[in-house]
Amino acid sequence: MANIVTFQFDTPGGGAIPADGTSFFTIGPHDAFATGAITVTAIPTQFAPGGKPMFIEVVQMATRKEPGPGGNPHFFLDIVVRNNSHVGTPEESTIEKYDVFVSIVKP
Repeated sequence: MANIVTFQFDTPGGGAIPADGTSFFTIGPHDAFATGAITVTAIPTQFAPGGKPMFIEVVQMATRKEPGPGGNPHFFLDIVVRNNSHVGTPEESTIEKYDVFVSIVKP
């Protein structure tokens, strides 16, 4: 039976993303990123003025392995999210807050 590891992060890039803008951030080091099938999902936690939906997508995610202390490897997950919201003015299209969910299915 598979094991599932999950993580949740609140606005991990640390700031607002304007329309067509991106945010890059890294999660780790964590051994969970060494093996398994990784899925990353981003969800805006706000609506545009007038209740219009906001759109965000994960455009890239990559695992990275770096040498750690004593020669033990450290594993990281690099993520890029993009704001695809185009509602009203640029200020109305800015995503101020979002959540990122990471799921890892291990054999």
